[in-house]
Amino acid sequence: MDKATRLKFYGYEKYEDELLAHMETVGEAEIPVNVYAEEQSDKDIADGELCDVVIYGIGSDIKIYNSVDDYKASSEVKMGAVSMIPCGTFSLDPDDKNFRQTSHIIFTGIVRDVRQNPLDEDPDEPNYYLEIESYCITVNLYIRSEEDIDVGNVLSGVAWLYGDIKRVTVGM
Repeated sequence: MDKATRLKFYGYEKYEDELLAHMETVGEAEIPVNVYAEEQSDKDIADGELCDVVIYGIGSDIKIYNSVDDYKASSEVKMGAVSMIPCGTFSLDPDDKNFRQTSHIIFTGIVRDVRQNPLDEDPDEPNYYLEIESYCITVNLYIRSEEDIDVGNVLSGVAWLYGDIKRVTVGM
């Protein structure tokens, strides 16, 4: 686990007592995404520089499907089986003058790795640590679930993203 995602950096913004990194996916598509920057993140990254970020997420409103076929057969309104909307980068209301960007995404993705802590009985703490392949990013997701989760399951929900942002060093 802890697979990094390569992103393009576009600046930091003060976020509460820390920093929110404005970034963009690279490769298949260029999608803006915000990541709450962990304290040890590189702070002197220039606009347009590539970064490797192990993206962690705290999941909420999670729905679990046994497979891509089960997800597609579901009658719920949904996105593609591997998809992501960076809802923290824009306001749904264009007239909202008080909108403040966050690091939230709406996602659907495939579980690639599972770690469980079955001894954690605190209902406010995660009992699963999952590697989720979503659209253009990998999220190392912490969630609480009473359902069993296996590799190959499809998860959909909301995640708040954070990570250690490190510039890509060429030639090392």
